[in-house]
This record gives sequence, structure tokens and C-alpha cells, in this order.
Amino acid sequence: MALVASPTESAADLATHRVSADADVARTLGVAKGGAAKRWIGRIVGGLIVFALVGGLAVLIRNATKPTITRYETSQVRRGDISVVVTATGTVQAVNTVQVGTEVSGRVAAVHVDFNEAVTLGQILVEIDPEQLEARVREARAQGSVARAAVQQAAAALTDAQTTLTRVEQLRSRQIVSQADLDTARAAVARAEAGVASSRAQSQVAAAGLANATTQLGKSVIRSPINGVVLARNVEPGQTVNGQFQTAQLLTLAEDLTRMELRVDIDEADIGRVRESQLATFTVSAYPGRHFDSRVVELRNAPRTVQNVVTYEAVLAFDNRERLLRPGMTATVSVISDRRADVLTVPNAALRFIPPGPEAEEQRKRLGQTRHVWIERAPGKLAPIALVTGVTDGRVTEVLSGSLRPGMALVIDEKREE
Repeated sequence: MALVASPTESAADLATHRVSADADVARTLGVAKGGAAKRWIGRIVGGLIVFALVGGLAVLIRNATKPTITRYETSQVRRGDISVVVTATGTVQAVNTVQVGTEVSGRVAAVHVDFNEAVTLGQILVEIDPEQLEARVREARAQGSVARAAVQQAAAALTDAQTTLTRVEQLRSRQIVSQADLDTARAAVARAEAGVASSRAQSQVAAAGLANATTQLGKSVIRSPINGVVLARNVEPGQTVNGQFQTAQLLTLAEDLTRMELRVDIDEADIGRVRESQLATFTVSAYPGRHFDSRVVELRNAPRTVQNVVTYEAVLAFDNRERLLRPGMTATVSVISDRRADVLTVPNAALRFIPPGPEAEEQRKRLGQTRHVWIERAPGKLAPIALVTGVTDGRVTEVLSGSLRPGMALVIDEKREE
């Protein structure tokens, strides 16, 4: 049915009549516009789900029927040198380090050296104000004079007592004085002799006091006990030091920085492999990648226990002519405890490899505790080779006996590919 607009109808009225007519036609056919769209969308989604299920099932079937390829990573048997090392940490120290202190108390009058300054034996390092010490020397001398005067006085008293005794003895021989007077004179002589002995002892005490005061005065000038270098300076002029109860540490001297040593803590599990005269190398953080040579010169028996870990101290000597290393640096040391030249070696990964599968498990049971490695006899087929091993450096192990030869490929890992 065609709609023709009458002259009196507008374009808008005509459009309204068309929409109404389309709706009537759809209702007549029994098909609503929105319902049809929903049914078509449902059909499409269902089809996609069926397609996905069929595709996934096909992938699973293909993967189930696809063969798995087993490949082995190998490493060769080689001839070479093995160095067995014991690793430890320690610190760089001077061979002889001296703490210079003071035995006297007083104000520091002068400090004549500074950090890193070279000093010689007997050189004046520090001076303590000697005023009080000089006063003690004068006092001791005066006490010595008093003691000597006392000795002379006691000697004169002894002479007088002896003279009196002689006179009384003469008078007693003529019966002029009594026996009591003679006894009194003899007692006076004995007392005078004792007085002389006592005054002489006091004189010796005074002499010792003078010597001590003189020694203390001499200690106010502190001299270097060695030829060396000043590592530390802990005192400044004007500072008061007290040496009465504990020696005050003023300076630290190192005897020779061209010859130094390492103090290393060796674990108790490794101490049996370390011996004197063994060679070693070490590194420090200040010079990464550089190795310094050293030698074990002493193994000390005193144990050190820190957090239930027992270690023993080893002393290693090295040459520091370049003055690159400084006291206190931390070093990582490798002591060469054993060295084997031109021996047959296998990688440790080959000794650790364990093939999977029940067949390999039966072979391992037959081998028992014997050390062995595995080779690929045929594609995917492994066979064991027994061997006797020697020392190891952590990467490779020495072969003492077994049917191995250089160049043989040993299995170290398994890789499965599909």
C-alpha cells in the first residue's frame, strides 16, 4: 500500500504514517524487530563455543600423539692442573705495631710528629711539662742531704759512746765505778751503732727517691722505641694526660710498612689442610681484580669461638714494597693446600648428575656407593662409567682410575624438547 501525501498533509505527518505501517506489518508476520536480533546473536555465540571446543580437542589430540625428544647437555673430560684452596678472610696488619704511651702525668708541652711521618729510634716524639717532676727531683735531693747529715750525726754519737765506754772500763778496772755504770756505757754504744745503721738506711731510701724522681723526669721526654711510621696520633699540645692508673696511649707506630702480614681466621673444618710455608693469594676491595701473593708463616693453636664457630688464627707474610696495602684492610685469602699438575679431570656437574626413569634407577642400585658418571651410548640411552676420584677444586675433580679418556662427553643435565 502506497502512501501519498495529500496537499494538506506535511512531510512529518507522512513519516509518522510510514513508521506505523511498518510496525503493523511486523506484527502481522509475527516477527518483532528486537526478538530477531537476539535470536541471531544467540546462534552466533553458540557457534563460536562449538568451534572453540572442537579446536581445543584437536590440539589435545595432536599434543598427545606428538613424540617427546630427550636431549642431554654434556661436558668433556680434560687434562689439566687442579689447585685445592682453603678460603678465609682476615685483615692486613703491620708486622710490629707499638703503642707509645706515657708513664708520667702532666700537661703535654709539645708533640713533634704527625700522621704518616717516619720516625727513627730515639727520636723525641712528645714532651710532658717537667715543672712538677723537676720539683720532685729537688725535693728528693734535699731529703738525701738530710739523710746524709743524719748519718754523720749518728756516727758522731757512736764515737762519743765508744769513748765513754773506754773511760768507764778503765775506771771499773780500778774499782772506781760500779758494774752498773759499765753496763750503761756499753748499752749506749749499742744504741749509737743502731742509730748509725738506721741513718744509713734512711740515706739509701733518700738516694732511691732521688733516682726515681730523676727517672720520672727523664720520662717526660718520650722517644721513639723503633724505626717506623706514625699510624695514629691521639694527643695534642695542652692536653693533660694521666699515667698513674693506666698508661695513656699517645701514638701508634708501625715498624715497617714495606713488610706486612695478614691475620686470617681458618675454620676448624679446614685447619687440617693448612700448613706453614704454603703459598696463598688474596684480594682487597681497594684493588678489585688484582691478586697479591703471600705465604703462611705461622699457625696458632689458640682457638677462637664466635657464635659457636671455632676458628684458628693463621699469619701470612707478604711484600708491600709498592705501599699499596694499608693496615686494617679486609682481605679474602685463598691458601693453596694442594696442587696436582696434568691430571685427568671431570666436571663436578657430571658427578652430581642422576638420570631419571626406572631403568636408570635399577642401574644406580647395582652401582651402589661407587662414584660414576654417565655417557650417551645411543640416542636417549645412558650408560654409567665407574671411577675413583681424588682432590677437587669445587669445579672439577681429579680422576685416579677409570675407563675415561680426554675428550669423552659426560652428561651433566637433561633437556626434554617436544
